[in-house]
Amino acid sequence: MVKRKHSSEGRRKHLNTTFNEVYKLSGMTPSDLVEIGLKQQTPFIDECVVKTTPLADRYITKLYYDYYDYLKEKTYRGKNNCDNTIRSKLVSYLSIFTEYDIEKPKPIKLNIPKKRIRDDDIPTYDDVFEAINLAKSPRDKAIISMASVTGFRVSDLVDFEIKDLIEACDIFFEEKENKTLGNLLKKDPMDIVPCWERVAQKTSDEWILTITFNTPEASWYLFEYLKDRFKLEIENDTIDDVDVEEPLFKSLRKGKLQAKSVSASLNKLNKRMGNNRDKNGHYGKFRMHNLRSLFSTTCRRNIPNINVQSDDTYEGDIVSLFTGHITPNNPLAYAYDAVPRDNPDSYVRKTYQELIPYLSIRPMKVTDYKPQQVKEMEAKLEEMEKQQTAQAVESDRKDKLIEDLQKQLKQAQSDIKETNDRLSSSIDSKKSSKRIKRLIRDYYCDTHESPLSREDVATWELAYQLAMEDMSNFNGSDDNIQSYINKAMVKLKFNPNLIDEIYDKGKVEAEETYLESEFLFKTYRRIITYLDKMGVWDMVKDNEKDFRQAVADYLLLNEYIHKELSEEDIAEISEGVMMEFFS
Repeated sequence: MVKRKHSSEGRRKHLNTTFNEVYKLSGMTPSDLVEIGLKQQTPFIDECVVKTTPLADRYITKLYYDYYDYLKEKTYRGKNNCDNTIRSKLVSYLSIFTEYDIEKPKPIKLNIPKKRIRDDDIPTYDDVFEAINLAKSPRDKAIISMASVTGFRVSDLVDFEIKDLIEACDIFFEEKENKTLGNLLKKDPMDIVPCWERVAQKTSDEWILTITFNTPEASWYLFEYLKDRFKLEIENDTIDDVDVEEPLFKSLRKGKLQAKSVSASLNKLNKRMGNNRDKNGHYGKFRMHNLRSLFSTTCRRNIPNINVQSDDTYEGDIVSLFTGHITPNNPLAYAYDAVPRDNPDSYVRKTYQELIPYLSIRPMKVTDYKPQQVKEMEAKLEEMEKQQTAQAVESDRKDKLIEDLQKQLKQAQSDIKETNDRLSSSIDSKKSSKRIKRLIRDYYCDTHESPLSREDVATWELAYQLAMEDMSNFNGSDDNIQSYINKAMVKLKFNPNLIDEIYDKGKVEAEETYLESEFLFKTYRRIITYLDKMGVWDMVKDNEKDFRQAVADYLLLNEYIHKELSEEDIAEISEGVMMEFFS
């Protein structure tokens, strides 16, 4: 049955789990059950009358209900099986009888209502931006950004190979240029919108072609991941020797990244983002399927806002083409209608490019990405200036047109710079506040012994407040920090009444600071011991001060403070810090 249906690996595991439970319950293998089922449905003669065993009295029916009761009572990690799990296993139990044309008992009805999702059930692109910032590795950042702007299922994303990326970027290579990974990574990702073509694994038997693209921001994250992954090959100029049949997204251990690993990473992100289970019982709203819903919903709502002019057209549903769905109300046309080949003037490509402003994920790295309208203005201006130089034509009409284009271009560039500066300023402000707080804490802990006096606590708290008020002059050096402490001491000397007021506010935080510093110091020593044991401590010991700061950043950001850390935790933290430190 498994061979005939070409069942997936996940389906095989599910069948094994189901029939292992049935065997424990009854001592019967699938072959035994098939044999009994065939025997009991075969007619027999009793007192010269042809009879068959009633369906309700057959062994497979009784076992069906016994298995249902077993599933209802079984617990996993202290919780009962949900109705979805029970229904799935009961269907798997009955599937083997369908295969051998054995009459099955009527299925037990389980009411599992599905609630239609609303806007607030799926993430926004602000949530995507937050998740990318919280993701630990460049690989996870690339996967999240790609999933949110392509509509791919997780099974398709993890199945891509490096050669698929090169093929997707085919039109961005020069005519005589070698189409290699090395040449591709030398290009500016903010100018690249790859075209991905794939028959989805989930619907491969229907041969439904998916054609979609990704935004320049997603290209940037993908290129950053590949540059980090092949850092040594790039430095040794052997990047073109990389096997293009390697997985595009590789496991940290070995081989291709698995879909379940992506789901586990997203579950961790949901915990950090405080997302609870949704109305259908799924864990957190930040899931791969919800990212696919975000992409589809965003495209459908904004396609009416764009106007695409192209030499070719595609009469099918464009969003269904992007997401690999059968076209609504016309499945046959979807299967047989021709789709234009990818080219700069393709209707499908131009439609996606016009949707890019609505699919923006606002990356942390502030880029100078220019909308299509600005690029067209620049191209027109450059062409007209060449014609003026060659022909020496002074035309009032052209002068006026050039002047208008320059004004529009200047205004557009000014708007882009203002947006980028505002985003950069917002990010830097949050980082600076956290950095100042941590630096003053560390310095104070190094120069003052516990327990602190009331004056010490007030001095430390006031120094931090003064530094926050004067952020532009704060540089983090020891002398700079000491200057704020000196100012605080002078201010308290002439205003002794402030000591009690500030002490009450700062006492709790100061005590937590010493506990936090003690934890950071002990953990730092364990990490050094582990790195020395692995033979890589020499790589960072010359920059120990910066490395120590990187360890503190990593522990604070990933919420390890005051946790009991095993040796496995130390190994994982050490590897994570090394990756962040060298990136």
